[in-house]
Amino acid sequence: MKLWSFWVFLGAFTLALQMQAGIAADPTAIRGVIAEHCTECHRIPGFIEEGRNPEIGAPDFQEIADNPKVYTHERLATFLREPHFPMRGFTLSKSDIQNIIAFIESLQGRPKP
Repeated sequence: MKLWSFWVFLGAFTLALQMQAGIAADPTAIRGVIAEHCTECHRIPGFIEEGRNPEIGAPDFQEIADNPKVYTHERLATFLREPHFPMRGFTLSKSDIQNIIAFIESLQGRPKP
């Protein structure tokens, strides 16, 4: 009986991982996290700049989007996996990271104001 339970668990776990891998990133799903955590340092198209601290020197999301050879998908994912200044105590989930990258990529080719 225990061996049967193990195989059921293993099959369910494998199916869950496969389903999660197939979920596409959603650039609109992350807007709340961006508004709460990113706008304090980054200029982001479509968000209010009130309270942003330009002295930190964080790049604009549009600048990141317009330079995909510099800010590659993998480079962004690696950077976002680790908490960064001034957000040392804040950790993003894997889906949040993919959604933030999808949001940034959705800005590519956007006309400059």
